[in-house]
Amino acid sequence: MLYTHAAAALAAAAISATGAWQVQNWRLGGQIARIHAEQAQAVADARAAAAHETQRLQAQKDEALHEAAQQAQRNAAAAAAARRESDGLRAQLAEARLRMSSSTCASVREHAGALATVFDQCRGAVEDLARAADGHATDARALMRAWPR
Repeated sequence: MLYTHAAAALAAAAISATGAWQVQNWRLGGQIARIHAEQAQAVADARAAAAHETQRLQAQKDEALHEAAQQAQRNAAAAAAARRESDGLRAQLAEARLRMSSSTCASVREHAGALATVFDQCRGAVEDLARAADGHATDARALMRAWPR
């Protein structure tokens, strides 16, 4: 009888342990499944955020390239206009040289005075341009040094 009671106690303990094991499995299995779901959601959210940031940066880059292309077109048009203006001035100077040979001394002096005035204005404009170019170059260097690497 003692063996029967011991065997029954062992069977009850085994059933009880198996039941406890199963309950613990259900409880921890649920926690593990919840953690896996949270991790999967976090990964999906991170991927979506990265994709959104990539699209934003791509759009920013595309806009910068578009603006740079437009600026290049404006610069080319301005350079062409400056070339035409320069060619016109060159033609006027050539014509003035031809007229100088037959001009009076007073008109040559007057012409030289006008040229000196124009030269002084050009010198001032070139100084202003140089100052602006130096400022832009300084800004560009500062921006390049400040850009994250």
